Amino acid sequence: MLCDKGVGTLLLDLLTLTEDLDYLTRFDIALLTHRLLVATCWVKLHPSTRQLPIAYFGASTGAAAALQAAAAIG
Repeated sequence: MLCDKGVGTLLLDLLTLTEDLDYLTRFDIALLTHRLLVATCWVKLHPSTRQLPIAYFGASTGAAAALQAAAAIG
C-alpha cells in the first residue's frame, strides 16, 4: 500500500539467521538500533535517496529500535 502511494520502502532483517536463534540477541535493542542506523547511513549515501525524508516502522523489538534510531538522528 505504501509503494502504491509513492512511498519508498526498505524491508530488512536486523539480525542474521544465526543471531535470531539466540533468544537473548533478539532483545539486544542497542544492536538492533545500531544496525538500523547503519542501514540509514547506507540509504543516505546514494544520490537518488540522499535528500529523502526517513521514517521507521517496526514491531516488537524492532519498534524499540526504530524509536531509538529516530531519536538518535533527530
